Amino acid sequence: MTSDLLATLLRLLLSLLVTLGIVGVTAHMVRRPRIHRRHPGRRLLPRWLTVLAVVFLLLGGFLAVGGTVLLQDPAASAEDRPDGLGMTLAGMGIVLGGLIFQWMRMVVFLESREDAFVHRGVFSPTTVIPYRDITALDTTHEKGAVQVKVTSRHGAYFTAAHAMFDWAPFERWRDRPAAPGG
Repeated sequence: MTSDLLATLLRLLLSLLVTLGIVGVTAHMVRRPRIHRRHPGRRLLPRWLTVLAVVFLLLGGFLAVGGTVLLQDPAASAEDRPDGLGMTLAGMGIVLGGLIFQWMRMVVFLESREDAFVHRGVFSPTTVIPYRDITALDTTHEKGAVQVKVTSRHGAYFTAAHAMFDWAPFERWRDRPAAPGG
């Protein structure tokens, strides 16, 4: 009795997650019709993160569906039912991991404007550091990757991979002629 109730609840939860995912993706696509007008200086995380997210979503979805089918199969032995529950839960966890990868790809960016760097991290708020307030540009090598730390005079800072920076606006600002009388 309890295994039937649990299987029904898991099936309902899986259906709810799929429905909410479709609604969320559709709402996001409708809300963002400006894809062709991207910011020219904005750099996102690499595209392979989206590919990895899709792989996780597909594998996790198939694993969860397979586990749900195993739970509902009347020909399955009592020994196989815990395997079905484990497959369903593991599949949901893998799907959640894929959603987190895609969320990171959509949220994290570094933008080089004409007068400031704008950075948004995974869990940090958007940080704007005007070029005139930069006190330090520190470059470090961590695990084979070049990291740049930008620090402002007010204490705000962010660290990002060197490849995420578009240095052209900063160099134009740095090399501009001095203002007359200034």
